[in-house]
Amino acid sequence: MKKIDLGQALGILANVGVIAGIIFLGVELRQNNDLLSAQASYNRSSMERQRRYQIAENSGGIVDIIIKERSDEPLNADERLRYEVMASDLLDSLRWQFAERQAGRLPEDYINLREWRIILRENPGIADRIAFDAENPDPAFIQFVEENIADR
Repeated sequence: MKKIDLGQALGILANVGVIAGIIFLGVELRQNNDLLSAQASYNRSSMERQRRYQIAENSGGIVDIIIKERSDEPLNADERLRYEVMASDLLDSLRWQFAERQAGRLPEDYINLREWRIILRENPGIADRIAFDAENPDPAFIQFVEENIADR
């Protein structure tokens, strides 16, 4: 048997240390990714709650506009703009959720399809906005909306 000299022993220990460090780094990265994903989910949920709260508290503002839109009453230019901003905001939220889900940063069930169906059914202007966005260069998003949310 051949003896291992001190230099070889230190080299082996150093290599084991490097491997252990790489494994530890992988564990830390996974934990960091999980934390960031949870934080993004919480932030998005918080934004959704804040949007709902603003609509509920906004008597005489966007609530009246939504009611007029749902009743097919004509909106004036100011109301139309405010409604379109709200519709764009909701659509951006859905688009973000879809993109994050496609990238694997959100779980498959993160998008509440039932809630989005209700939003689109009760707010035809948002559905119109999605139809307008059909010219969007992301056909996967349009297909997802058509297959999972629209007309259900």
